[in-house]
Amino acid sequence: MKLLKLLGAILALSLAGAATLGAADSTLTFRVIPTVAPNFFGTQPSVWDSWVNNTVTALQNGQTQLGTGSSAYQALADGVTIPLSSAVVTNFPSWLGVADPNTPLYSNEYGNRLHFSLTVSDNGNTAYRFSISQLSFVATSSDPGNVLGFSFGAGSYTYSASVVGVVDNPDGSVTYITSGPNTQVVDGVYLRGSGNGLEALTTDGQSTFQADIDAVPQKYGITGPTVMSAIYSIGDQSGSASVTLTVPEPSTLGAVIIGSLGLVALRRRR
Repeated sequence: MKLLKLLGAILALSLAGAATLGAADSTLTFRVIPTVAPNFFGTQPSVWDSWVNNTVTALQNGQTQLGTGSSAYQALADGVTIPLSSAVVTNFPSWLGVADPNTPLYSNEYGNRLHFSLTVSDNGNTAYRFSISQLSFVATSSDPGNVLGFSFGAGSYTYSASVVGVVDNPDGSVTYITSGPNTQVVDGVYLRGSGNGLEALTTDGQSTFQADIDAVPQKYGITGPTVMSAIYSIGDQSGSASVTLTVPEPSTLGAVIIGSLGLVALRRRR
């Protein structure tokens, strides 16, 4: 019952809980929103493209969830606690920490990764327009090895279906930027998010695929909850969010999450 209540709380999270740097404090507003993604290097291209589209569309419309199955976008609140197994990628079929998930929706997936999606706005003040050539990202984790930590410096992001720029035109219309130089100046941006995950591989030497997943904390020297934090910056302005990852519970937890949440990197990051 406690587990079901926890899952219900996760499903009820809203964008209002995301980390925000408001216009009263800054010229730009950042909203950083954690989410669990399919494995780009393991999922079908159509699933990944659909997840990206759902994520960006949800960000544009202020939605907390959009889509179904493995391509669904689900917003999580800043500071939420989820199982570490929700951020494990594999080279064998798995979903949310469950090996060989017995459902057509997830049987061809290869794990998940924790992403931090982003919106940035100049709040209608064209004097504060910016470009994504100025955008940088830093992720850290609180475990001794900082195993989820990585960064992207300014100039790393480019306009695409995953990073959509927004220009507010004088006539009230909006132009969306999905290609071209990253120096194009915009009034806002919707970013599907950078993220990371831990690997469970068939070469890890465990007796079963599920044992490979369950052994991930030991593999990376994680003995308790670890906090993954993400910060996006443009110049001296920034927004951040974090998620606490707990040591995986028995595989039945993942099965319940699959049934309740309906929510992917053979490489750990992209």
